[in-house]
Amino acid sequence: MSKIYFFAAGILVAGALSAQPTLTQANHAPTIGETFTNVQGTWDGTIPASGANQTWDFSGLTMSSTQVLEYKAPVNCTAYMDFPGATIGGDADAGATFSYSDYTSTQQENYGYHITSQGVSQFYNNPEVMMVYPFTMGTTNSDYFESTFFSGVTWYRSGTTTIEAIGYGEVILPTGTISNVLLYKLEQDYQDSSTSLTNQYQSEIYLWAKPGYHNTVLGLTKFTFGGNSSYTSTYDSNPSLGNSEIESTSLTIFPNPVEDVINLNYSNSADITEVLITNVAGQNVYSSQYFENKINLEHLIEGIYFIELSVGEDKVVKKFVKK
Repeated sequence: MSKIYFFAAGILVAGALSAQPTLTQANHAPTIGETFTNVQGTWDGTIPASGANQTWDFSGLTMSSTQVLEYKAPVNCTAYMDFPGATIGGDADAGATFSYSDYTSTQQENYGYHITSQGVSQFYNNPEVMMVYPFTMGTTNSDYFESTFFSGVTWYRSGTTTIEAIGYGEVILPTGTISNVLLYKLEQDYQDSSTSLTNQYQSEIYLWAKPGYHNTVLGLTKFTFGGNSSYTSTYDSNPSLGNSEIESTSLTIFPNPVEDVINLNYSNSADITEVLITNVAGQNVYSSQYFENKINLEHLIEGIYFIELSVGEDKVVKKFVKK
């Protein structure tokens, strides 16, 4: 089974009115040097509601693993010479899988993937259009793509990808509520053929994107092969996505990574009303109503965490690593 790698059950309740979000290259495309941590798990297959001013509740999603995605110049990615035309590479899990894309003012094209463990490069000689700009409620696009790759034998991949923006509003994740998000549906219908075998695949993917944030907020995938379907989820672990201030230089933390005690320095500590530390699943591992310059974290397991300061109506967030 050859699944397209994509780096990138809701309950409907009443939602607040919001302006219709629009994705453009400037507010959607990732840039070289950006790094995101995604939480991966499963979902129950319930189709999310479409339409304006929705509230989608996925606060019950559970975590099975995490994935770190770093965007790099193609020259700094494995097998980059196999993907002419790509202008940015996505490095998933420290070199496990590389994706290659090109973003312009009108579209995002997928040039393919390199799977390190298999030594396989899937180059799309007819690139797959994954996004068009501007993209807003009601926008649709369908594209035909082709690829040739070698995995034991020579395979020929061909198919269509269709995208449609079907809703907007807010989405509730285990890490918090994210407002001003656009929901779109991405459908892939494709086949891999060799001289002796043809495999048919379908992917039905629901994606939430937030203008100004360069990672998928939430993705729900139904992948079908041989009459069997799997249901997977992935969401961004950053708990401050719903806030206007994602990262603030007014908060400094050190050392980072930290082994036992982390030091905090904030310019207006008297204004802080709460200090929280959460893991990538959104679970609180530390909470205090008082600001302290030193916090002992030796009880935490290794991993990625977020420290969040509540300052009036605002929140200041920093990411750190426990080793």
